[in-house]
Amino acid sequence: MTCASCAARVEKELAKVPGVDSATVNSATEVATVHYRPAQTKPGNLTAAVEGIGYSARLPQAAGHTHDGGHRHGDDDPAIRDWTWPY
Repeated sequence: MTCASCAARVEKELAKVPGVDSATVNSATEVATVHYRPAQTKPGNLTAAVEGIGYSARLPQAAGHTHDGGHRHGDDDPAIRDWTWPY
């Protein structure tokens, strides 16, 4: 992905997933950051949304992420997770 319109397309598709509060895509680094509610959606639904429009996506493997791809922020609402992943 090399253009802003592609990034906007991925953001729009991610935003359609129930439980997603926000999605931001950096086209230069090909990384998406998604704030979502794990009671309403799972990381697999996020990757499926991206793959459904023709892009590849994979779950993050970096330290600090929970087993399902969500990153918990200490004092933040545990019902909301940040998910940063390359696609």
